[in-house]
Amino acid sequence: MPFGTDIDLNKLVGWSGASFHMSINKSIGTSLAAEHTGNAVSFQTRFKTYHNMRLSALSLDQDLFDGKINITGGRVSALTFFNASTIYCNFQNNSICFNPAVLPIQNQALSFFPYGTWGGRVKVNPSKRFYAQIGLFEANRSLNPGNGFDFSTKADTGVMTAIEIGFQSASPLADHAYHIRLGGYNNSSAVSDPFLNTRRVSRVQFKGAALQHMDGQTGWYAMGDVVLTRLGTDRRRNVTLFGGSIGAGEDYTVFKNQTILGAVVTGPFASRPEDTFGIVGSYIKLGPREVDFLQASRREAGGIDTVHGGEGIFEVNYGFKIARGIKANPNIQYVVNPDNILKPTSMHQSRNILAFGLRLSVEVGAVLGFPVWR
Repeated sequence: MPFGTDIDLNKLVGWSGASFHMSINKSIGTSLAAEHTGNAVSFQTRFKTYHNMRLSALSLDQDLFDGKINITGGRVSALTFFNASTIYCNFQNNSICFNPAVLPIQNQALSFFPYGTWGGRVKVNPSKRFYAQIGLFEANRSLNPGNGFDFSTKADTGVMTAIEIGFQSASPLADHAYHIRLGGYNNSSAVSDPFLNTRRVSRVQFKGAALQHMDGQTGWYAMGDVVLTRLGTDRRRNVTLFGGSIGAGEDYTVFKNQTILGAVVTGPFASRPEDTFGIVGSYIKLGPREVDFLQASRREAGGIDTVHGGEGIFEVNYGFKIARGIKANPNIQYVVNPDNILKPTSMHQSRNILAFGLRLSVEVGAVLGFPVWR
Protein backbone atom coordinates (compact mmCIF):
# COMPACT_ATOMS: atom_id res chain seq x y z
CA MET A 1 0.00 0.00 0.00
CA PRO A 2 2.03 3.00 -1.25
CA PHE A 3 1.10 6.60 -0.50
CA GLY A 4 2.95 9.88 -0.70
CA THR A 5 3.09 13.33 -2.21
CA ASP A 6 4.47 15.19 -5.24
CA ILE A 7 5.04 18.92 -4.78
CA ASP A 8 5.60 21.34 -7.65
CA LEU A 9 8.15 23.71 -6.09
CA ASN A 10 7.68 26.25 -8.86
CA LYS A 11 4.06 26.76 -7.85
CA LEU A 12 4.84 26.56 -4.15
CA VAL A 13 7.93 28.76 -3.81
CA GLY A 14 8.83 29.87 -7.35
CA TRP A 15 11.70 27.37 -7.80
CA SER A 16 11.57 26.91 -11.56
CA GLY A 17 11.67 23.34 -12.83
CA ALA A 18 11.93 21.75 -9.37
CA SER A 19 9.70 19.21 -7.67
CA PHE A 20 9.79 17.18 -4.47
CA HIS A 21 8.68 13.58 -4.17
CA MET A 22 8.06 11.46 -1.11
CA SER A 23 6.44 8.05 -0.85
CA ILE A 24 5.81 5.62 1.99
CA ASN A 25 4.88 1.98 1.62
CA LYS A 26 3.19 -0.52 3.90
CA SER A 27 3.16 -4.17 2.85
CA ILE A 28 1.00 -6.88 4.38
CA GLY A 29 -0.07 -10.38 3.45
CA THR A 30 1.47 -13.75 2.71
CA SER A 31 3.30 -15.16 -0.29
CA LEU A 32 1.97 -18.13 -2.22
CA ALA A 33 5.47 -18.77 -3.59
CA ALA A 34 7.36 -18.47 -0.29
CA GLU A 35 4.92 -20.52 1.78
CA HIS A 36 3.81 -23.18 -0.67
CA THR A 37 5.37 -23.50 -4.13
CA GLY A 38 8.98 -22.57 -3.28
CA ASN A 39 9.83 -20.74 -6.50
CA ALA A 40 11.76 -17.46 -6.31
CA VAL A 41 9.55 -15.60 -8.79
CA SER A 42 6.38 -14.87 -6.87
CA PHE A 43 2.80 -14.60 -8.11
CA GLN A 44 1.90 -11.42 -6.21
CA THR A 45 3.61 -8.27 -7.36
CA ARG A 46 2.61 -6.24 -4.30
CA PHE A 47 3.91 -8.80 -1.82
CA LYS A 48 7.16 -7.72 -0.15
CA THR A 49 9.34 -9.74 2.21
CA TYR A 50 9.33 -7.07 4.93
CA HIS A 51 5.96 -5.82 6.17
CA ASN A 52 7.00 -2.72 8.06
CA MET A 53 5.89 0.81 7.26
CA ARG A 54 8.86 2.32 5.42
CA LEU A 55 10.02 5.45 3.67
CA SER A 56 10.47 4.25 0.10
CA ALA A 57 11.47 7.50 -1.65
CA LEU A 58 12.54 11.01 -0.72
CA SER A 59 13.90 12.90 -3.71
CA LEU A 60 14.31 16.23 -5.44
CA ASP A 61 13.86 16.61 -9.21
CA GLN A 62 15.26 19.47 -11.27
CA ASP A 63 14.42 20.14 -14.92
CA LEU A 64 16.86 22.26 -16.92
CA PHE A 65 16.71 23.75 -20.43
CA ASP A 66 12.95 23.29 -20.82
CA GLY A 67 13.09 19.70 -19.62
CA LYS A 68 15.87 18.56 -21.93
CA ILE A 69 17.90 17.65 -18.84
CA ASN A 70 16.45 16.14 -15.67
CA ILE A 71 18.42 15.56 -12.48
CA THR A 72 16.99 13.43 -9.67
CA GLY A 73 18.65 12.69 -6.35
CA GLY A 74 17.96 11.56 -2.81
CA ARG A 75 16.63 8.30 -1.41
CA VAL A 76 15.54 6.50 -4.54
CA SER A 77 15.21 3.05 -6.10
CA ALA A 78 17.35 2.45 -9.18
CA LEU A 79 14.72 0.39 -10.99
CA THR A 80 12.24 3.24 -10.75
CA PHE A 81 14.24 4.83 -13.55
CA PHE A 82 15.95 2.01 -15.46
CA ASN A 83 14.17 -0.55 -17.65
CA ALA A 84 10.86 0.88 -16.48
CA SER A 85 7.62 0.74 -18.45
CA THR A 86 3.98 1.42 -17.65
CA ILE A 87 3.14 -1.77 -19.56
CA TYR A 88 4.72 -4.15 -17.05
CA CYS A 89 2.24 -3.68 -14.24
CA ASN A 90 -0.72 -4.62 -16.37
CA PHE A 91 0.37 -8.00 -15.01
CA GLN A 92 0.47 -9.37 -11.48
CA ASN A 93 3.25 -11.94 -11.69
CA ASN A 94 6.62 -10.71 -10.44
CA SER A 95 8.34 -12.07 -13.54
CA ILE A 96 7.27 -8.82 -15.21
CA CYS A 97 5.95 -6.28 -12.63
CA PHE A 98 7.41 -3.93 -11.35
CA ASN A 99 10.51 -4.80 -13.36
CA PRO A 100 11.32 -8.08 -15.11
CA ALA A 101 12.48 -10.50 -12.41
CA VAL A 102 16.03 -11.11 -13.58
CA LEU A 103 17.18 -7.58 -12.71
CA PRO A 104 16.16 -7.35 -9.03
CA ILE A 105 16.74 -11.06 -8.27
CA GLN A 106 20.03 -11.69 -10.07
CA ASN A 107 21.42 -8.41 -8.73
CA GLN A 108 19.89 -7.81 -5.33
CA ALA A 109 21.90 -4.63 -4.79
CA LEU A 110 20.04 -3.01 -7.69
CA SER A 111 17.41 -1.36 -5.52
CA PHE A 112 13.74 -1.68 -6.43
CA PHE A 113 10.56 -0.23 -4.95
CA PRO A 114 10.09 0.18 -2.03
CA TYR A 115 13.75 -0.26 -1.02
CA GLY A 116 15.43 3.08 -1.58
CA THR A 117 19.09 4.00 -1.02
CA TRP A 118 21.13 7.13 -1.68
CA GLY A 119 21.46 7.74 -5.37
CA GLY A 120 20.92 10.00 -8.31
CA ARG A 121 20.24 10.00 -12.01
CA VAL A 122 20.83 12.40 -14.88
CA LYS A 123 18.62 12.07 -17.96
CA VAL A 124 19.21 13.97 -21.20
CA ASN A 125 16.39 14.39 -23.74
CA PRO A 126 17.90 16.19 -26.76
CA SER A 127 14.79 15.38 -28.78
CA LYS A 128 11.42 13.69 -28.38
CA ARG A 129 12.81 10.63 -30.15
CA PHE A 130 15.95 9.96 -28.11
CA TYR A 131 17.15 10.04 -24.52
CA ALA A 132 20.15 8.86 -22.51
CA GLN A 133 20.49 8.47 -18.76
CA ILE A 134 23.07 7.42 -16.20
CA GLY A 135 22.69 6.77 -12.49
CA LEU A 136 24.81 6.02 -9.44
CA PHE A 137 23.25 4.33 -6.42
CA GLU A 138 24.41 3.08 -3.05
CA ALA A 139 24.45 -0.71 -2.77
CA ASN A 140 23.20 -1.48 0.73
CA ARG A 141 20.92 -4.48 1.17
CA SER A 142 21.17 -4.18 4.96
CA LEU A 143 18.63 -1.35 4.76
CA ASN A 144 15.87 -3.56 3.38
CA PRO A 145 14.54 -4.83 6.75
CA GLY A 146 14.50 -1.31 8.22
CA ASN A 147 11.99 1.53 8.01
CA GLY A 148 13.85 3.59 5.40
CA PHE A 149 14.82 6.35 7.83
CA ASP A 150 18.37 5.09 8.40
CA PHE A 151 20.23 7.61 6.25
CA SER A 152 23.73 6.38 7.12
CA THR A 153 25.99 4.62 4.61
CA LYS A 154 28.03 2.66 7.15
CA ALA A 155 26.87 -0.74 5.87
CA ASP A 156 27.05 -0.08 2.14
CA THR A 157 28.89 -2.67 0.07
CA GLY A 158 29.63 -0.77 -3.12
CA VAL A 159 28.16 1.33 -5.89
CA MET A 160 25.60 0.47 -8.53
CA THR A 161 26.14 2.16 -11.90
CA ALA A 162 23.38 2.00 -14.50
CA ILE A 163 23.15 3.42 -18.02
CA GLU A 164 20.36 3.42 -20.59
CA ILE A 165 19.66 4.87 -24.00
CA GLY A 166 16.20 4.99 -25.49
CA PHE A 167 14.56 5.53 -28.84
CA GLN A 168 10.88 6.30 -29.15
CA SER A 169 8.23 7.79 -31.41
CA ALA A 170 7.67 11.53 -31.15
CA SER A 171 4.08 10.98 -29.97
CA PRO A 172 2.49 8.12 -28.00
CA LEU A 173 -0.53 8.51 -30.30
CA ALA A 174 1.45 7.86 -33.50
CA ASP A 175 0.09 5.07 -35.70
CA HIS A 176 2.83 2.70 -34.61
CA ALA A 177 4.19 4.33 -31.46
CA TYR A 178 7.26 2.55 -30.11
CA HIS A 179 9.84 2.53 -27.32
CA ILE A 180 13.25 0.82 -27.36
CA ARG A 181 15.48 0.64 -24.26
CA LEU A 182 19.09 -0.54 -24.27
CA GLY A 183 20.87 -0.60 -20.94
CA GLY A 184 23.56 -2.06 -18.73
CA TYR A 185 24.74 -1.94 -15.14
CA ASN A 186 27.67 -2.74 -12.90
CA ASN A 187 27.60 -3.64 -9.22
CA SER A 188 30.93 -3.16 -7.47
CA SER A 189 29.80 -5.17 -4.41
CA ALA A 190 31.31 -8.57 -3.72
CA VAL A 191 28.94 -11.39 -4.72
CA SER A 192 28.63 -14.70 -2.85
CA ASP A 193 28.94 -17.79 -5.01
CA PRO A 194 25.79 -19.93 -4.65
CA PHE A 195 27.71 -23.21 -4.90
CA LEU A 196 31.45 -22.94 -4.26
CA ASN A 197 33.17 -22.34 -0.93
CA THR A 198 36.45 -20.50 -0.43
CA ARG A 199 38.35 -23.69 -1.42
CA ARG A 200 36.36 -23.71 -4.69
CA VAL A 201 34.58 -26.96 -3.94
CA SER A 202 30.91 -27.64 -3.17
CA ARG A 203 29.85 -25.88 0.00
CA VAL A 204 26.82 -28.20 0.17
CA GLN A 205 29.02 -31.27 0.48
CA PHE A 206 32.12 -29.81 2.13
CA LYS A 207 30.55 -26.87 4.01
CA GLY A 208 32.57 -23.72 4.59
CA ALA A 209 32.02 -20.04 3.76
CA ALA A 210 30.83 -19.03 0.31
CA LEU A 211 33.42 -17.93 -2.21
CA GLN A 212 33.29 -14.15 -2.64
CA HIS A 213 33.58 -12.72 -6.14
CA MET A 214 35.22 -9.37 -5.52
CA ASP A 215 34.74 -8.20 -9.12
CA GLY A 216 31.02 -7.81 -8.50
CA GLN A 217 28.73 -8.35 -11.45
CA THR A 218 27.49 -6.83 -14.67
CA GLY A 219 24.37 -7.13 -16.76
CA TRP A 220 22.51 -5.82 -19.78
CA TYR A 221 19.02 -5.53 -21.23
CA ALA A 222 17.33 -4.79 -24.56
CA MET A 223 13.59 -4.18 -24.28
CA GLY A 224 10.91 -2.53 -26.35
CA ASP A 225 7.28 -2.19 -27.33
CA VAL A 226 5.34 -1.15 -30.43
CA VAL A 227 1.70 -0.42 -31.21
CA LEU A 228 0.69 -2.94 -33.85
CA THR A 229 -2.66 -1.37 -34.65
CA ARG A 230 -5.24 1.12 -33.43
CA LEU A 231 -8.80 0.05 -32.69
CA GLY A 232 -11.43 2.37 -34.10
CA THR A 233 -11.24 6.16 -33.96
CA ASP A 234 -10.18 6.42 -30.31
CA ARG A 235 -6.38 6.35 -30.58
CA ARG A 236 -6.01 5.26 -26.98
CA ARG A 237 -7.47 1.89 -27.98
CA ASN A 238 -4.66 -0.22 -29.41
CA VAL A 239 -2.83 -3.52 -29.55
CA THR A 240 0.72 -3.26 -28.17
CA LEU A 241 3.40 -5.92 -28.55
CA PHE A 242 6.31 -5.85 -26.08
CA GLY A 243 9.30 -7.96 -25.17
CA GLY A 244 13.03 -8.26 -24.98
CA SER A 245 15.88 -9.95 -23.19
CA ILE A 246 17.90 -9.41 -19.99
CA GLY A 247 21.18 -11.09 -19.17
CA ALA A 248 23.99 -11.38 -16.62
CA GLY A 249 27.66 -11.30 -17.49
CA GLU A 250 28.72 -13.89 -14.89
CA ASP A 251 27.81 -17.52 -14.19
CA TYR A 252 27.48 -17.11 -10.41
CA THR A 253 24.25 -15.09 -10.48
CA VAL A 254 20.91 -16.64 -9.49
CA PHE A 255 19.49 -16.09 -12.97
CA LYS A 256 21.49 -15.91 -16.20
CA ASN A 257 18.92 -14.70 -18.69
CA GLN A 258 15.25 -13.79 -19.15
CA THR A 259 13.38 -13.52 -22.43
CA ILE A 260 9.92 -11.92 -22.52
CA LEU A 261 7.18 -11.66 -25.12
CA GLY A 262 3.68 -10.33 -24.53
CA ALA A 263 0.82 -8.19 -25.74
CA VAL A 264 -1.67 -5.78 -24.18
CA VAL A 265 -4.95 -4.77 -25.79
CA THR A 266 -6.22 -1.45 -24.45
CA GLY A 267 -9.93 -0.88 -24.98
CA PRO A 268 -10.78 -4.31 -26.42
CA PHE A 269 -14.41 -3.20 -26.60
CA ALA A 270 -15.54 0.20 -27.84
CA SER A 271 -17.96 0.45 -24.92
CA ARG A 272 -15.07 -0.07 -22.44
CA PRO A 273 -12.12 1.95 -23.79
CA GLU A 274 -10.11 1.82 -20.56
CA ASP A 275 -10.27 -1.94 -19.99
CA THR A 276 -7.22 -4.05 -20.87
CA PHE A 277 -6.52 -7.60 -21.92
CA GLY A 278 -2.99 -8.91 -21.45
CA ILE A 279 -0.98 -12.02 -22.18
CA VAL A 280 2.72 -12.55 -21.47
CA GLY A 281 5.23 -15.37 -21.47
CA SER A 282 8.67 -15.36 -19.91
CA TYR A 283 11.51 -17.90 -20.05
CA ILE A 284 14.03 -17.54 -17.22
CA LYS A 285 17.34 -19.40 -17.34
CA LEU A 286 19.06 -20.14 -14.02
CA GLY A 287 22.75 -19.44 -13.54
CA PRO A 288 24.98 -22.54 -13.87
CA ARG A 289 26.27 -22.26 -10.28
CA GLU A 290 22.72 -21.91 -8.96
CA VAL A 291 21.74 -25.11 -10.79
CA ASP A 292 24.78 -26.88 -9.27
CA PHE A 293 23.76 -25.69 -5.80
CA LEU A 294 20.14 -26.79 -6.18
CA GLN A 295 21.15 -30.19 -7.56
CA ALA A 296 23.69 -30.77 -4.78
CA SER A 297 21.15 -29.70 -2.13
CA ARG A 298 18.57 -32.13 -3.50
CA ARG A 299 21.02 -35.01 -3.54
CA GLU A 300 22.12 -34.18 0.01
CA ALA A 301 18.45 -34.46 1.05
CA GLY A 302 18.13 -37.84 -0.67
CA GLY A 303 16.39 -36.73 -3.85
CA ILE A 304 17.32 -37.82 -7.35
CA ASP A 305 15.16 -35.60 -9.58
CA THR A 306 17.11 -33.49 -12.07
CA VAL A 307 17.01 -29.75 -11.49
CA HIS A 308 15.79 -27.91 -14.55
CA GLY A 309 18.00 -25.13 -15.89
CA GLY A 310 15.10 -22.82 -16.66
CA GLU A 311 11.42 -22.12 -16.09
CA GLY A 312 8.58 -20.71 -18.12
CA ILE A 313 6.07 -18.30 -16.57
CA PHE A 314 2.85 -17.27 -18.30
CA GLU A 315 -0.04 -14.98 -17.40
CA VAL A 316 -3.36 -14.06 -18.99
CA ASN A 317 -5.48 -11.32 -17.42
CA TYR A 318 -8.26 -8.83 -17.95
CA GLY A 319 -8.36 -5.38 -16.40
CA PHE A 320 -11.81 -4.02 -15.56
CA LYS A 321 -12.08 -0.30 -14.89
CA ILE A 322 -14.71 -0.14 -12.16
CA ALA A 323 -14.57 3.63 -11.60
CA ARG A 324 -12.04 6.45 -11.75
CA GLY A 325 -8.98 5.17 -9.89
CA ILE A 326 -10.40 1.68 -9.27
CA LYS A 327 -9.47 -1.34 -11.36
CA ALA A 328 -9.82 -5.11 -10.91
CA ASN A 329 -7.50 -7.58 -12.65
CA PRO A 330 -8.47 -11.26 -12.51
CA ASN A 331 -5.65 -13.39 -13.87
CA ILE A 332 -4.50 -16.93 -14.59
CA GLN A 333 -0.83 -17.84 -14.17
CA TYR A 334 1.02 -20.97 -15.20
CA VAL A 335 4.59 -21.95 -14.28
CA VAL A 336 6.46 -24.67 -16.16
CA ASN A 337 9.40 -26.30 -14.31
CA PRO A 338 9.28 -24.12 -11.13
CA ASP A 339 12.76 -23.23 -9.91
CA ASN A 340 12.49 -24.47 -6.25
CA ILE A 341 15.03 -21.82 -5.22
CA LEU A 342 13.20 -21.05 -1.97
CA LYS A 343 13.11 -24.76 -1.08
CA PRO A 344 16.50 -26.10 -2.24
CA THR A 345 16.26 -29.28 -0.14
CA SER A 346 13.05 -30.43 -1.80
CA MET A 347 13.54 -34.10 -2.70
CA HIS A 348 11.36 -33.81 -5.80
CA GLN A 349 11.03 -31.33 -8.62
CA SER A 350 7.83 -29.33 -8.22
CA ARG A 351 5.13 -30.04 -10.75
CA ASN A 352 3.91 -27.31 -13.03
CA ILE A 353 1.80 -24.74 -11.19
CA LEU A 354 -1.59 -23.33 -12.18
CA ALA A 355 -2.57 -20.30 -10.11
CA PHE A 356 -5.56 -17.96 -10.13
CA GLY A 357 -5.31 -14.40 -8.89
CA LEU A 358 -7.28 -11.20 -8.48
CA ARG A 359 -5.72 -7.79 -7.97
CA LEU A 360 -7.83 -4.82 -6.89
CA SER A 361 -6.09 -1.45 -7.34
CA VAL A 362 -7.43 1.72 -5.73
CA GLU A 363 -5.79 5.12 -6.27
CA VAL A 364 -7.34 7.18 -3.49
CA GLY A 365 -6.33 10.53 -4.99
CA ALA A 366 -7.94 9.69 -8.32
CA VAL A 367 -11.08 8.42 -6.57
CA LEU A 368 -11.34 11.75 -4.71
CA GLY A 369 -10.95 13.66 -7.96
CA PHE A 370 -7.40 14.93 -7.45
CA PRO A 371 -5.17 15.30 -10.52
CA VAL A 372 -2.87 12.32 -11.00
CA TRP A 373 0.75 13.26 -11.64
CA ARG A 374 2.73 10.43 -13.29
